[in-house]
Amino acid sequence: MNIQELNNYTIVDIETTGLSPDKDDIIEIGALRIRDNIVVAEFSQLIKANKPLSKTISQITGITDDMLADVKELDDTLSDFLQFINNDAVVGHNIAFDANFISKKCVACGLDFKNDTYDTLAVCKQEYPDVSHKLEDMIIQLGIKDSDVHHRALADCYHTHSLMTALKNHSALVFEIKPPKQRVLNPITKGLQTLHGILIGITCDDILTQEELLRLEEWMNNNEQLAGNYPYDIINNAIWKVIEDGIIEQSELDYLLEFFKAQINPLNAEIGAVDIELSNKSICLTGDFDYGSKQEVQERLSEIGATVVSSVTRKTDILLIGEKGSESWACGTYGTKAKKAIELRSKGYPIMILKEKDVQL
Repeated sequence: MNIQELNNYTIVDIETTGLSPDKDDIIEIGALRIRDNIVVAEFSQLIKANKPLSKTISQITGITDDMLADVKELDDTLSDFLQFINNDAVVGHNIAFDANFISKKCVACGLDFKNDTYDTLAVCKQEYPDVSHKLEDMIIQLGIKDSDVHHRALADCYHTHSLMTALKNHSALVFEIKPPKQRVLNPITKGLQTLHGILIGITCDDILTQEELLRLEEWMNNNEQLAGNYPYDIINNAIWKVIEDGIIEQSELDYLLEFFKAQINPLNAEIGAVDIELSNKSICLTGDFDYGSKQEVQERLSEIGATVVSSVTRKTDILLIGEKGSESWACGTYGTKAKKAIELRSKGYPIMILKEKDVQL
C-alpha cells in the first residue's frame, strides 16, 4: 500500500524491560487512533512488570518501579488495547519489534493479535538512505517539532504521527509486516532467533550506541544457556573484549557495528570458493533452488558423482545453499544446517559453504 493511501489506522508504540519477548516484559503501551490523518483517540497504559526494573531501563524510559506498583496486569491491558485498535492497520517505527512482542504476549494470555502492520522505518530507509533512521533523528532530519520526551510510548506515538504526516509528501511504499506465525521451536533455537532479531534492530540505522551495546550485554548475561552455539559465543567474546577495560571508545562501537552486521547474514562471509569439483564429494542441501526441486538437484548431483546427505556432520564436504533461500530457516538468513557448518568450520573441519550460483549443476 502507498503511504498516501493510508489515512485511517492506529499508531502503536511499546516500552519494554529488554529486547526478548520471551523473557522481558512490556511495561507501557501507547496508541493513537487516526481518522483522515487526524488523531481522534488516545490509549496509554503502564503495565505491571514481573520483576524490578533495572537501573538502565528506568534511566532510558523514566519509568520506575513505584510507577508500576498499582497498575493493571498484562492480560487486562492487552485486552483493553485490542479493543482499542479493533481491526485497524497498525503503524509504528520499527513496528516488527513492537508487533513481535505484542503477538507473543497475546498468545501467552490466550488473546489474538492479527492486525496488518506498516512500518515508517522502511519508508525512511527508502526515502532517506544516507541518514540515521532512529525516530528521534528522523524528527530532526525532517524539521518536525520535538516534544523532548522520548522512550515513552504515547509520546513516541505522537512523534510517529508527525513523521507519517511528513512522509505523506513522498510516494514511498510502506511494506506490510504480518505478525509472525507461531512455530514450535526448542528454547535454544528461540533464543538464537531472538539474538538474530536484536542484532537486526540495533544495526538497522548503521549506528551502534553505547546504550544499545550495554543492553545487548545485559541480554547476553541473562541468556548464558545459549553458550556453545553460534553466534552467541563469538558475539559474547567480542563484547567482552570491548567492555572489559570499562572504557567504550567510538572506534570500538564502529568495529562492533560491522561485526554484528556480519553475523546477521554470516553466509556472505563464509561463501567464496568457486570452480569446485563436485564428484566424490559429500554434499548437504539447504534452501530452495533455482535449478528445481531438491529431488531434481539431488538427482543431478548423483549424475555428477556426488553423494547427497541429509545433515551436516564432520564428514560433510559441502553445504550447498539454494538461491531462493527458505522461509523455514530458523534465523531468517540462514538455518540450522548452516549454523552447524559454521560451528564445525570454526573448529577446523574443512566444510565448504557454497551458493547454487557458485557451482555448475
